[in-house]
Amino acid sequence: MLFHGTGIYQWDSFGIRKRGTDEFHIFYLQAARPGSTLTEEQVNSWGHAYSTNLLDWTELPATLPPMPKGQFGDMQSWTGSIVDHEGKYYFYYTARSADTGGRQQRIFLATSDDLMTWEPYAGNPVITPDARWYDTYENPGIYGCVDCRDPMVVKHDKKPGYFCVFVPRTPSEEFQQGAVLASAYSEDMIHWEQTPPIISDPEHRFTIIEMADLFKLGDRWVLTWLSDNRYGSRDFLGDYFSSCATYYAVADHIEGPYRTPEGNTLLRSWGFNGYSLRTLDWKGEKLALYVMGGQVAGHPHRPRMDVLGIPKKVLTDGESVWLGWWDGIREKVVDTPICAGNLPAERPFKAPYENPGRWCAENGAVTGQTRYGWSRYFFESEAENFILTANITLHSGVAAGLTFLHTQPNTGLCAFMDVKAQRVGVAVLDGFYIVDLQPMQLELGRTYEMRVMVLEHHIDVFIDGRLIVQCLSHVGGKGPVGMIADRAHATFADISLELLGGYREIVMPEEN
Repeated sequence: MLFHGTGIYQWDSFGIRKRGTDEFHIFYLQAARPGSTLTEEQVNSWGHAYSTNLLDWTELPATLPPMPKGQFGDMQSWTGSIVDHEGKYYFYYTARSADTGGRQQRIFLATSDDLMTWEPYAGNPVITPDARWYDTYENPGIYGCVDCRDPMVVKHDKKPGYFCVFVPRTPSEEFQQGAVLASAYSEDMIHWEQTPPIISDPEHRFTIIEMADLFKLGDRWVLTWLSDNRYGSRDFLGDYFSSCATYYAVADHIEGPYRTPEGNTLLRSWGFNGYSLRTLDWKGEKLALYVMGGQVAGHPHRPRMDVLGIPKKVLTDGESVWLGWWDGIREKVVDTPICAGNLPAERPFKAPYENPGRWCAENGAVTGQTRYGWSRYFFESEAENFILTANITLHSGVAAGLTFLHTQPNTGLCAFMDVKAQRVGVAVLDGFYIVDLQPMQLELGRTYEMRVMVLEHHIDVFIDGRLIVQCLSHVGGKGPVGMIADRAHATFADISLELLGGYREIVMPEEN
């Protein structure tokens, strides 16, 4: 279910439904894993796979290699998008060249009849920065950089042609001042008329804006982009527990103006856990696909892009946009050892000096109380790849949540809601070492549905169906699941444990 091509780390991924089929094809950027037997040309080509359920992926041969050495585009291409126009697929992508060290970019076009064989357009490039607003090859920016990348092309809803959002850079003294998103319009798919920036940040928080997406949701247009702490930015989210985020803006018309609602992040995480988001329409739902991170040699402070994650629903109340639970994952449920009203026996499983607490299981619910420390209650049922759900009411106190992946009493993880800190997080037990911690408004006395999905080392935490935390931890393994209360009085009801099968283990070999 967590997919990567054979012998590669996978990053920016996007795709299109193949005409006349139920196949959704993705194309993705690649980097060789240790021990990979792929050639340099194969690694620098676009990875290619398809799925009929967005969970099981069939790998296809890599395609669209770089241009021959010495020509512009002779380096690995970067992100783009694909549209189906008049019986032909148009692939717009970012071209880079070795003679500038990849610091200058242009937007290329390739076309295909079948998504398998691509022919670069003889007149490439099709988009270069407009000198009226942006750094150009004749007048480059800092370090000789000319940004012109990550085109997202969609059908214009009011005009006969196509609308493109892409990433140039305006002339500036410092990088953060020049990070913008621009747009362009074309009726022949070749010649594009550009606009001034449609997104810029008055606080100049972003060194890099990348991986734009553009889609309609309800009666609003939604524009998303990625940024993170790299390249000289830090604390751009105003939160030291977050270093990477996908932002969004909304507009009433495709051409804008775009406005940024308060709290306008779709994904936010420590490291690359939620990277390069793109959306798709699937069986009447708007879904998001994005890349999840990995760790180099299991080292928590050396993250990298790694695998394609599980789809999430894209939801809105008309202005705000968020990611939510996608029920399609239940296709992979193979057993339900715990369900509402049918609770297994308690399993004594305490670490040395752990507060025993006061726990009571009756009428299909579990209640826990502890005044001065944290305490856990475990079931006999064990799990490794699973969905664990409970309706949690924190009557008083600090925090409560679910605990899992325990191989022994003092080793495991928990997902918790902390009312005092107004945070939802994942931590390693028994030291409560934070894996990820994200803000959320929480209230005492209110019941929240917490759902935790675990696939090997990847953890998603949903509160009331909304994705709050997506993270990675190499701590733990198959073991009992349960509840945790921290200086709290909490009730856990409607508890369920669903085991997931058909999981393809992602091998993460040691690296130097």
